[in-house]
Amino acid sequence: MDASVRLQKLRRFYTMTAVLLLNLVVLALVLNAMAGPARRAYQHLTARHSVKELQEVYPGKSAAEISLLLTETWDRPWQYEPWVGFRERPRRGRYVNVSEAGFRLTDRTGLSLDAARVQVYVFGGSTTFGYGLDDASTIPARMQAHFDHLLGKDSVAVFNFGRAYYYSAQELALLLQLLRSGRVPRVAIFIDGVNEGQSAPNYSAEMAGMFDAYNYAPARLLKLTLESSALVRLVGEVTRPERRRRNFDGDPADVRADWLRNRRTIQSLAQQLGFSTYFFLQPVPGHRNKFARHRFMSADRVRMQPALVAKMDALETAMDGRTSLSLTDMLRDVRSPAFVDDVHYTAAVSDSIAARIAGIVARDRRLRAARHGRSSGEAAPGDS
Repeated sequence: MDASVRLQKLRRFYTMTAVLLLNLVVLALVLNAMAGPARRAYQHLTARHSVKELQEVYPGKSAAEISLLLTETWDRPWQYEPWVGFRERPRRGRYVNVSEAGFRLTDRTGLSLDAARVQVYVFGGSTTFGYGLDDASTIPARMQAHFDHLLGKDSVAVFNFGRAYYYSAQELALLLQLLRSGRVPRVAIFIDGVNEGQSAPNYSAEMAGMFDAYNYAPARLLKLTLESSALVRLVGEVTRPERRRRNFDGDPADVRADWLRNRRTIQSLAQQLGFSTYFFLQPVPGHRNKFARHRFMSADRVRMQPALVAKMDALETAMDGRTSLSLTDMLRDVRSPAFVDDVHYTAAVSDSIAARIAGIVARDRRLRAARHGRSSGEAAPGDS
């Protein structure tokens, strides 16, 4: 065969292969782009409860409003952040808004860490962030309203640093990050319980895999990228719909010891820098209440209940009744729905928790002294 003929055939083969590969890449990109909306549609169709059923825990909201609220709550990726691992991604929506500075906004306009008002930082997990609630209905947002009533309108600015999956060790890291940047609150409030017991922040294993791939096996980065694509996630959700959730619970005694260590470290920082701290053990379904098998709880969460109750029992023994207090009895006599899903509170329950916390913290000497004009770093008489 003539060399020119062979070369011509090779060129044709190369062209056909290149076109085929290009078409496959374009097809994959198109399918991946379509997979995002397809995932949302699939999740909507396979939801355990219809929007109509959810109207029971969202009084006054239409089906379209509930659907938009839940989309803005759940349909977004988190964002990597040094020291703490990840954070809520900044975003703007009708119901859910997160600032570039890392806190969730409230219904108050112009909320800024540079504000001259006395600042209260609230730390916690997704129940503090307010998953399933609009900006104005979260615990910190309602706390703002109760402080306005107790201390005078706009005398205090409350910042919601709640983030999905966060627990006391991660909250300590976030507090340190804020302090290093010169952000020192007058009061720091921590609301914990359901997420305690993690040996490391959520997604640590995934980030470790990315680190190893980057340093030792670059080819794995492509595999990890593909695995995290919307298309692959959609296939996984369709083929493995009953994947078990990660269980956060370790030995209750160890969980208690870890929480106490984190509390002592936070209190030491507060004493050095002159701000007050309060720690609250949150109410959870099935612990000192009748919600162990409430309407919106998944079977997976029901299986986790014994471990959750044991953990909460252990954490309760760590409360000192002064600056660390248990709120676990707050749902004891509640008969109306208390949760919008497995563990996240209704607006009414969030308001009740906020009122209890604000009533306790409003008596803080530092807070009341600051309300009367002291600088943020000066302690009120009698404070230690």
